[in-house]
Amino acid sequence: MPGAGLADEIDFERLEAFLKVLATTNRLELLSLLRRPKTLDEIRLTPAASQAAGSPDRAISRQAVQGHLDRLIDVGLVRVASTERKGKRAVQEYALDHARLFAVLEEMRKLSRLESTAAVDPFATESLGEGRPLAWEDGPKVVIVHGVREGRAFPLKASAAKAPRGWIIGRAADAHVPLEYDPFVSTENSEIVKTAEGFRLLDLRTARNGTYLNWNRLPVGGSAPLESGDVIGVGRSLVVFRES
Repeated sequence: MPGAGLADEIDFERLEAFLKVLATTNRLELLSLLRRPKTLDEIRLTPAASQAAGSPDRAISRQAVQGHLDRLIDVGLVRVASTERKGKRAVQEYALDHARLFAVLEEMRKLSRLESTAAVDPFATESLGEGRPLAWEDGPKVVIVHGVREGRAFPLKASAAKAPRGWIIGRAADAHVPLEYDPFVSTENSEIVKTAEGFRLLDLRTARNGTYLNWNRLPVGGSAPLESGDVIGVGRSLVVFRES
């Protein structure tokens, strides 16, 4: 059966648990709101259209918001931490767990790669609607092609590189190419440098899972020349290098 081996790799029970929790409009909206940490008082949700009952702008109760947060926390999609605000006692702050969300997306990707024997209707092309490709700046850059925020470009500006180092790819928030959502990427995983001969990709010795160039692993601490269109693999993410 096509794709049977891949299907065996999918944890269907785990995926079902995530999808049951996410099958609510307010919880999906919460994940979007919690891209930046927020306290309970800073979260405002309105009822789903089917539940608005003529009051679409009315915020749902704190108790209801807390209930949604608790379900997301139970499956690990939201993290909670204690924080202090100016002039106030310590409060709980909630934030999206990018790494866990990325794991869920990876399970869904496995489903999308299962082969089908069903006939394809060549005339059933759907419209893209108002969607447009992201605008890129001129100059060298790397673009996420597999991960979270696919299509996002990170310009490699000379002003951003810290001499004598280049541009860091890693899980650190201050990395030039931050892949904080991928738990298999090290804090400082790889580095791109510009030399007199052109750009090079370096594997940093701090990279627990290594650095791949066009699906070939670099030696520990090694480097290789980069050309436009090359695919860089770090953790489970892929980024493409472009010189313009």
